[in-house]
Amino acid sequence: MILVSLKRIFKAGWQHFSRNLWLSAATIGIMVVTLFVFSNLVLFDFFTNEVIKIIRNKIDLSVYFNSSVDESEIFKVKDIVTQLPEVERVDYLSREEALTSFNEKHTNNEVVRRALEELGINPLQSSLNIKVKQGESYETVVAFIDGAPFKDSISKVNFTENRLIIERLNKLVSAIQKFGWGVIIVFAALAILIAFNSVRMAIYSFKEEINIMRLVGASKWFIRGPFMIMGLIISLAASAAVFLVIWLAVLGFGPRINAFVPEINLNVFFSDNFFKILLLQTLTGVAIMLFSVYLAFNKYLKEEK
Repeated sequence: MILVSLKRIFKAGWQHFSRNLWLSAATIGIMVVTLFVFSNLVLFDFFTNEVIKIIRNKIDLSVYFNSSVDESEIFKVKDIVTQLPEVERVDYLSREEALTSFNEKHTNNEVVRRALEELGINPLQSSLNIKVKQGESYETVVAFIDGAPFKDSISKVNFTENRLIIERLNKLVSAIQKFGWGVIIVFAALAILIAFNSVRMAIYSFKEEINIMRLVGASKWFIRGPFMIMGLIISLAASAAVFLVIWLAVLGFGPRINAFVPEINLNVFFSDNFFKILLLQTLTGVAIMLFSVYLAFNKYLKEEK
């Protein structure tokens, strides 16, 4: 009996979908846009998080010492910093090595070379170049240095500028994500509105059948069932279309992004999260459609009282 009822519900749901084909197509269209924006926001979130992680990992923390500080004192500081659990490596760069490196970088710059010659002294400072195990640990190391007894020996810590770059990047990403969610909300509202009208038209197309079912004592869920199936068909069609487009886009652009930024492999991310993305996409579409069916049917029942 249950199987027969389910078969009838599914058959009626398909009829509701096919009889209002143009409206169903319009609903699928707006759902496709909504889910496409949603899926791209997920991929964008992964991409930006990876970019920030790469930038953090490539940043070096350089600590510059006052010219009056003895080299032996700098080596003591190096030993202390090396023992920090967050630190992977600490390299010492003397004033002479810094000058040699500076000259190599500006070999073809006559103005810089003449300025150094006229100055007559080495203006560069000794420094420690600190590499941490994880990009998020720089703040911890900087905080330790700021509170350390040898703080007065330090002339400058260059992480402040790098931290500002990361903070600005985080703010930019956050703003884009907020805009993306705003776009999703707008399209979701449009999808609900169009789906609501699509379901209402389907309800009025089957008004007589619905009234007969109510007279014979059919449950609300049995009456709603075909319209829920109609919503399910629309959401699954939209989800499948979007997933196909995203999949083709990843296959096409993934290798190019990987060639430009080797640390980011969009294909691997998509493969690892294949079912998660598909499930999240489908559930979002189904939720929008079922909510639309619920609103449309409740409105119809109120009007018929």
